[in-house]
Amino acid sequence: MENISLTNHSNSSIHTDCKYWGPESDVGKVAKRTAFVLVILVGIFGNVFVIILATKYTVRRSLNHLITNMAVSDTLFLFSSLLGNIPWLSNNIWRIYHNGLLGIIECKIVWFIWNTSVRVTLITLLVISVERFRATRQTLQKQRPYTPKQRMTVLGFCWLIPMLFAVYFTYVDDTCSIPMLGKSHLLTFLAHEIFVVILCCLIFALGILTTRRLSRPQPIHAHLNEQQLKKRVRRTQAAVQMVIASVLLYACCSLSYLIFNALRIADSFFPSVDIMDDSACIDWRSIYFIIYKFLLVVNSCFSPLIYIVFLPDFKEAAKKVLFRGRETQNQAPNGENSIEMQPAPNRERTGQNLSQVVANHN
Repeated sequence: MENISLTNHSNSSIHTDCKYWGPESDVGKVAKRTAFVLVILVGIFGNVFVIILATKYTVRRSLNHLITNMAVSDTLFLFSSLLGNIPWLSNNIWRIYHNGLLGIIECKIVWFIWNTSVRVTLITLLVISVERFRATRQTLQKQRPYTPKQRMTVLGFCWLIPMLFAVYFTYVDDTCSIPMLGKSHLLTFLAHEIFVVILCCLIFALGILTTRRLSRPQPIHAHLNEQQLKKRVRRTQAAVQMVIASVLLYACCSLSYLIFNALRIADSFFPSVDIMDDSACIDWRSIYFIIYKFLLVVNSCFSPLIYIVFLPDFKEAAKKVLFRGRETQNQAPNGENSIEMQPAPNRERTGQNLSQVVANHN
């Protein structure tokens, strides 16, 4: 939705024989719309599934709260992407906005949600990276879980920064469909693109540094036995791997978007250079669809899979939920032995010392 001013390609161009400039085939329209809707629906289901796992089937840790935050933002992004593209999906048959001022307000609200949620995941990944990096340097006395107030402050920060960008980009969108940004706003937009690239590089660098620190002795290691130390290292490594995989997915899905926008901005400032040759016989419709619609929702669709694959808590919770029926059937014939088959409670946990609490928290 957050497109740079795109050039309309008409049949009146000098390349009238270009096969891509004629009316789009019905097969192409159906294929694009079906793929777009399918990815969004799968993504919404996956993110809601992660939210359920985090709230009902995992331990309440600060990391899990941040995972929930990203899943909520991705759900809102996918929903707003679907809602904002209903006119395109229906060939402008369905109208979701009222006429007049009310319709403009409704459109701006959808834009605001889209522009906010698309950036929340990246800010949250930065917070996780900073927390994991700090956890490798802190001493035992500083390792404490967040209070509810601190947790709300962190989550508020993850939403406040994107909201500031969303207010600006929603304001400059005069058409509420394809933003036609003037040159006075293009520099701000370019600065935002550079900011996103810097954030991705910073998150990746913090992940690498955290991984290297885990292999070195830290002050907190003196307070932990070997089992606790291995458990702490595994959890930190899992979180770092999840962050790196997420930021790589984000970069792969957004890199072409950022590059394309940067070229558009440069083309607006230097029209004589003709960086983007719109008169070339290229399937621009498909390129715009992939860059500005499809890849962005693919990122939010596959993010839940990364959480489940890399985080042991979510992996075990997903197995319990997905295979609960099969386990129930297997245990039904042996009802008299069902109690014996259950894992015994960990009695040592009742006398868990402070260092064990710290290890579990991290």
